[in-house]
Amino acid sequence: STCMQIYVRNGLDRDLGVVEVYINKSPYDVYVSSSCFDSIPKGAIVPIHVLGSFSDGCMYNVKVVFDSGHSILYPLI
Repeated sequence: STCMQIYVRNGLDRDLGVVEVYINKSPYDVYVSSSCFDSIPKGAIVPIHVLGSFSDGCMYNVKVVFDSGHSILYPLI
């Protein structure tokens, strides 16, 4: 597929902006809520759409970096 959808939960008490998304340590273009580099409201769970070429059934290591300096890292299948 040409798009990977990742659900990100913002557990902090402020809005978070997505700065970068890395997949298998490579940077990718990302769109949040259909607009590029939008913010994730506090307490919200928002789908992030990552543009690229992805194969179904493969394991990807995904790192999402926020403007707060926080990052999350998790595998996706």
